[in-house]
Order: sequence, then C-alpha cells, then structure tokens
Amino acid sequence: MQRANILYIFKILKEYSDEDNIISTNEIIKKLQQNYDITLDRRTIYSCITSLQEFGYDISDNKENHNRGYYLRERDLEDLEIDLLIDAIYSLPYISTSRTKELVEKLQKLQSKYKRRKIDQLTPIKNKSDKKTQNQMVFLNLELLNEAIKFKKQVSFQYYKYGLDKKLHLRRDKPYIVNPYGMVSINQKYHLICNLDGYPEISFYRIDMMKDIKILKTNSQMRDSEEVLRKVSNTTHNFPGDPQKIKIRCENGIVGHIIDAFGTDVLITEDGKDHFIARFEASPRGITYWALQFLPYAEVLEPKWVRDEIVEILANNVYTKSNK
Repeated sequence: MQRANILYIFKILKEYSDEDNIISTNEIIKKLQQNYDITLDRRTIYSCITSLQEFGYDISDNKENHNRGYYLRERDLEDLEIDLLIDAIYSLPYISTSRTKELVEKLQKLQSKYKRRKIDQLTPIKNKSDKKTQNQMVFLNLELLNEAIKFKKQVSFQYYKYGLDKKLHLRRDKPYIVNPYGMVSINQKYHLICNLDGYPEISFYRIDMMKDIKILKTNSQMRDSEEVLRKVSNTTHNFPGDPQKIKIRCENGIVGHIIDAFGTDVLITEDGKDHFIARFEASPRGITYWALQFLPYAEVLEPKWVRDEIVEILANNVYTKSNK
C-alpha cells in the first residue's frame, strides 16, 4: 500500500504543482481524498515525498518554500519544448485532426494543469483542420511500413488522390507493389522512399495517400543504402534523381530561399550589385518546378536542357496561349 500511496502523491504533484503553483500538505491530503478516496496523515505525506526525492525526482519541498508546500521541479519536457512539439503537430497535415487532439493531450499530461490552460488558449489559432488529412489510418500505415522496412519485405498498397469533390479517390484499381527503404518528411508531407517492383528508379509516395497496406511474404530487393541516401538528399520538390551541377542567377533578395531549399553548401558569388550566382548539386527535375516559383527573381543557367525546358514551358503556358 505504501508504494501505491507514493504513486498517487506523485500523480498529484505532476498534475497540480509547478514553480508558480506550490501545493501544500493539506491540499495534497484533500486531493487524495477527492480523487482516489485515500486518507493519509501529514507524516505519511512527508515520508512518501522523501522517498520520491531519494528515488531521484526533483521535488521542491517545505524547506525551500518557507513551509508553503511542494512542487515538481523537473519534468520530462520543459514547457517551451512541449509548446514547440504542439506547434509541430498542429502544422503537420499528414496527422489527422482526431489524432492531433490525442497527441496534444498526451503532451499536455506532462505539464501541470495550470500550464495546460495557456496552451489551450493558443490551439484554436494553430488548428487548421481544413488542411489535415482525411486518412485516419496514417499511424497504422507508419507502423506497417516500419515493420516491412525492418524485416526487408515488399509491401502493396492502394494509392489515392484528391478529386474535384475534395475527397480521396483511387489512382488506379491495381495495387502498387514496392520495395521500401525508409520514410522521410518533405514539404510537411511524410513520404515512403521506395522503388516500384520491376523499376529501378527511386520514388516517393505520400503515406497519407495510402490505404490497405499489406506486408508481403516476398523479400524486398534492397538497394545500396548510400545510393538511396544520395538520391534522397538531392531531392528537390519530391523529384529524386542523380544530382547534377546546377547554376542559377538570382536577385539578392532571394538568397534566403536558396539556402532554405539547397542548404549552406551552396557556392555563392556576387554578380553585379543586385544579383548573385548560386552553384550546387541537386536533382535537375525539381529545379524546373523550383525556378518557376521564383520568376522573375531566378534564372537557371545550367544545365542547358533544364533552361530550355523552362523556356518551353513559359512559351506554351495557359496565360500565353489565352492571349494569342
């Protein structure tokens, strides 16, 4: 019974105390009676808290607090760390609204109830439920894919896309069969790194667009891990591929975007007063998409075929055609 008493007192300290809310011995006695129908005297309370301190829990006691009471000083995560994690969970669209709520509640249990209120006041601003996935099976998908990767097995799945009705629809009737290598977050979307069975190219599939995942009995055809890592690290806007030397002329104002997209290994040299040249290695397929976002602030110089592709797109886009 003594061990149970210690646990109940710890739960009360965890829930009802922090550096701004010291809980007295009388309040602990009252909470034990209200919450757990347990009656303890002051001496037992003192003994249990001493045992918790000896076990390694950092509890500020009466001696430090001028006989005002106790509070749990050290927690698994600091308030700022919890707030950052909650921000991240709310911002990730591949976590459904219902699972977001569950995860936030788990994180908040690491805090006292008094700290929890401050975060509750912020969550309506953070919660953009209209951007959350409709797929409630994402976490099950992650578990199954992780198991397949661990045991080096192929997986099959149905892959979906959004229709004009804003609902998910099958891309094709036939399931996809892939060799899975790993999972990665790209542009706030969680992706499976894999290749389609029978095709050598590395592909990315959004995990929140997968359903009916099955781990197959067939062993996956594993690729060299360094090769996969190299292709993934040079991915641009979900376009994998062998890296090539890229040369772009940009206005000075977008240097931050260059570094955000391609890292600090980018070689930057001034090109006149208002421009710079950026040189780096990346998958060229994604460069086309990236450069179109930054018109008229960026000009791809090399590779020439990428530049030619962009010129062709600009010459034949819907705006140009509609004005002819």
